[in-house]
Amino acid sequence: MGQTIVEKILSRTSRRKVRPGETIFAEPDLIVMYGWPGISDKLFTIVEEELNIKRLATAEKIVMFIDHMVPPSSIKDAEFLKCTRRYAKQYGIQLIEMEGIGHHVIIETGIVKPGMFTVHFDTHIPTIGVIGAFGLPLALDVLEALVSGEIWLEVPHSTRFLLNGKLPRGVMGRDLIH
Repeated sequence: MGQTIVEKILSRTSRRKVRPGETIFAEPDLIVMYGWPGISDKLFTIVEEELNIKRLATAEKIVMFIDHMVPPSSIKDAEFLKCTRRYAKQYGIQLIEMEGIGHHVIIETGIVKPGMFTVHFDTHIPTIGVIGAFGLPLALDVLEALVSGEIWLEVPHSTRFLLNGKLPRGVMGRDLIH
């Protein structure tokens, strides 16, 4: 059998043919972030204070969203978003504010394209598979991509499901997956 789309994407981004279960270094095409307390601020604190990094080699590959805490519901939230804007400006990161939820915006605006490898610290990033891209949720491990430009991962195995019949009325595809 030939490679799956994920294997093809990871082969391109690791610059060699990959196989499921193999551990590789791959270079994401896009790093997606959003301003979220306890995650984005922690990542930038590590970059600034622990690693003393002044410039991110991956800045042109990063897009950051202010999309969840808008409008801010407290002064604390407003201050946090102010810091998010500062990080974006300081590191030369593209910042998109109040254009919608980032997971949708990257698809709707063409920021992510079919065949791209995208990482995010959020678990919703695999939704980009709908356009033939590979989205990998990394939690705080996205720091590896921010700092080095690549990540270490195991090539995932794929499972093929063949379904026969018809879903009962009111049952949707998402119900089936869950």
